Amino acid sequence: MDEIRIIGDSDFIKKTQKALNLIKERNPNTYRFINNYIGIIKQNKYSGMDVFANPPTFLVGKSTSDSDTFWYASCILHDATHSFLFFSAEKRGEDGSIEYQGHDAEMACLTKQIDLLKAIKAPQYLIDYASSLYDTNWYDIPVSKRNW
Repeated sequence: MDEIRIIGDSDFIKKTQKALNLIKERNPNTYRFINNYIGIIKQNKYSGMDVFANPPTFLVGKSTSDSDTFWYASCILHDATHSFLFFSAEKRGEDGSIEYQGHDAEMACLTKQIDLLKAIKAPQYLIDYASSLYDTNWYDIPVSKRNW
């Protein structure tokens, strides 16, 4: 893909670019991975990966975009991993809509998120928080009730 397009107000664009730049500077391989699986990052009421959009679009809620830059950066990777899981399954001839969501997918995305937090030297409290999410069902919250 080309460079990720950012859609939102000026504050959102600034925070998103800052998070992407953090990844690009501290972990260029991860930045390239993200760039392959997210085409647009768009300001939204809640956060989630729209793999059915063309190009794949990471929808970002205010609490995510307003969070610590390290956390926001790790959330971008988390959702790029959902996109990767979807498109990898589709490429194998499997149903991507099954592969990219659910408990196993969330744990795989969370693992990548924690690995990035460590790699970019995020504050320990963010690594600890992300690690505390293992085997919880935060992702089962209906979209209409999400606060991230």
